[in-house]
Amino acid sequence: MFVDNSTVVRIKTVSRSIGPLMLVGALWIPGSLLGSTASFQAPVSGGQVMNQYCSPCHGKALAPANVALPLNPTVAQIRANPTLYGRALRAVQSGHMPPKGAKQPTPAERSALVRFLESSLSAEAPRVTMRRLNRAEYNNTIRDLTGLDLKLADDFPADDVGYGFDQNGDVLTLSPLLMEKYIDAAITISSRLVPDTSEKEFVHAGVEFDSKTSSSPLGSDSRMFYKNGVGELMVQTLVGGDYRLELTADGDQAGDEPCRMSCWLNGEKIKTFDISATRDQRMVVSVVVRMGKGPNVLGVSFDNDFFSPGAKADRNLVLHQVKIVGPLRGTASAGGAFAQRPDAGNVRAITRRTIEQFAAKAWRRPVTADQLDALEAQARKFTEWEDGMRAAIASVLSSPRFLFRIEQGTGASRPLDAYELASRLSYFLWASMPDDTLYARAADGSLLQPEELDRQVARMILDPKSRSLSTEFAGQWLQLRKLQSHVPDKSVAGPAPQSLVKSMIEETTRFFDYIVRNDRPVTEILDGQVTFVNGELGQLYGMPDVTGTSFRRVSVSSADRRGILGQASILTLTSNPTRTSPVKRGKFVLENLLGTPPPPPPPGVGVLNDAPAVVAATSIRDRLAAHRSNPACANCHKQMDAIGFSLENFDPVGRWRTVDGKFAIDASGKLDDGTEFLGPQGLRKLLMDRVDLFATNFTERLATYALGRGPTPADLAEHRRIAAAAAKSQYRFSSFVQELVKSPLFLKTGGGNP
Repeated sequence: MFVDNSTVVRIKTVSRSIGPLMLVGALWIPGSLLGSTASFQAPVSGGQVMNQYCSPCHGKALAPANVALPLNPTVAQIRANPTLYGRALRAVQSGHMPPKGAKQPTPAERSALVRFLESSLSAEAPRVTMRRLNRAEYNNTIRDLTGLDLKLADDFPADDVGYGFDQNGDVLTLSPLLMEKYIDAAITISSRLVPDTSEKEFVHAGVEFDSKTSSSPLGSDSRMFYKNGVGELMVQTLVGGDYRLELTADGDQAGDEPCRMSCWLNGEKIKTFDISATRDQRMVVSVVVRMGKGPNVLGVSFDNDFFSPGAKADRNLVLHQVKIVGPLRGTASAGGAFAQRPDAGNVRAITRRTIEQFAAKAWRRPVTADQLDALEAQARKFTEWEDGMRAAIASVLSSPRFLFRIEQGTGASRPLDAYELASRLSYFLWASMPDDTLYARAADGSLLQPEELDRQVARMILDPKSRSLSTEFAGQWLQLRKLQSHVPDKSVAGPAPQSLVKSMIEETTRFFDYIVRNDRPVTEILDGQVTFVNGELGQLYGMPDVTGTSFRRVSVSSADRRGILGQASILTLTSNPTRTSPVKRGKFVLENLLGTPPPPPPPGVGVLNDAPAVVAATSIRDRLAAHRSNPACANCHKQMDAIGFSLENFDPVGRWRTVDGKFAIDASGKLDDGTEFLGPQGLRKLLMDRVDLFATNFTERLATYALGRGPTPADLAEHRRIAAAAAKSQYRFSSFVQELVKSPLFLKTGGGNP
């Protein structure tokens, strides 16, 4: 227990018998309960620690980094400025403050200050009760709801990003343009689910039938077959059923029989016709065929070529057009829940049940009677059943209940109901809607039981849809999306830099997916000994036995390549197009891996001099040393640069090197606290020695993604608890997820506090 701003005493650690009892360890007890005694040690409170170690610098009018901390701050003052004191908490917790050279608190004092700030900041977290589906979630949800992988959201406006992720509820606004896109998409989807089954005519000119070796175009529309062969055309049918094919043809007649033409469907001969018409007389023949929904290949063949040079006789077939009529009435079959209109006697019952089932899945919870009545009434406005169903489906898909994940209620945070929990879980692990199994566990209420929640999490992680954790979560946390627009110079990347970058992204995505699917420790992000490469990356990494375009799992033979800091994706992302950037690499490690980002640069700071003459004459280390001579730059750069220098053996695309131009690589680094390290292996040891910081940062990023809101200082204690619990299983991925989804952060509306 921690009691601030009161007299607190600690019984010295002892181990001795007191009658039948054994007293072991340390107890924290208010001194007022014990009276004064010289045998007790009285540590200062968290507020006193702040006054003693922080105020000498940050209590001044011109405080460092504009961080001014008043003397004796109250809990109310701290809660009124959570951003400021959250920064202070992170700096103290990570050991960055007090800085080197200043008086340092004892471990007990530092711990007291951390607990004081955490307890003071533990106010109710901001609530995000409505969150729009982002583009990836929309595409995935439509795919899983309808079976149509249309990717319509790729044409939507780009989603804004908050706290590093594009599913942050605070920035997922709804513009008039996006609403128009939603309505257009809903109409498109409903038309695909309930196609128009009325008879239509589709006319294809003969020239469209491809047969390069046996025919040639004749005029702008027709095709002449001058020897035996088949011309083919792929047609897409939205509705399966019977179709009538009407073929218009004539020919050059020669020999003792007319031109013979056959009709084919999907590689099978359907019917053969005698075409007796001569040029420009034309004749029409027809046949009824059954075509399935989707692509179908129509074929027309010339079967009896004849040529007699002596008699100057040449038989040729001319195809002018093929008309497709259908689906013929009464034969249509669209497939799925909306395939056929119901019989006259049960139209209303089937319509109501079909709409209810679709809306419940789309809205991710049961439909109320009033909602169902409104949807059914809309469908009944139309004479044709198909038109009504399309209108109802489009309404479901345009509703806020589909486009937003809504947590009902206002006021104080409350426990999620089973359906809300199912949605939060599925969009966290799959970036998509709950499947039938998860929905059923919500319907019977068992999902609210911890044991069932554990079972569902384990099942969902193994499902192929959990790859979204790699493409969406890791892709944004590790900034792989930014790499898509980062094209290194051909002078370092070779002739196909865009292809190489695509391979880099795939390697890291597969690597993270391997950790997820095999429940590996997340610390392998730092020191993993396997990766996934194709021929492009094999050549870059010096693996001559890896060839071709397919990716394969390989063991990392060089200790310098272990983990993501040895992968080309991260090394390229943190470089400039033509040279490495120790600053960017150091900042990536501090911000993305340790969660201790440097403050933003002060205004007016110049950029590094990259003039060709300067680059040729001065090493990157010396140029950065000159940059750090500016006092405004030195404080941030001394940490970033030291980390970045350890990765200098990797060139701008991650290829190993020992020299940079004419300068030998110096991969040594030294932190402000005196810690020295050398090269990628030294950096990896440095990070593994700070694995608690990495694990807490990983928890924070995972929670930010899962909750759809940014972290608050009030969350930090729970993030640390989750990371500490995961440590008991050697930081296996599933332990982070299991602890998070059973945390009050996840189980309460808006992601409330414990």
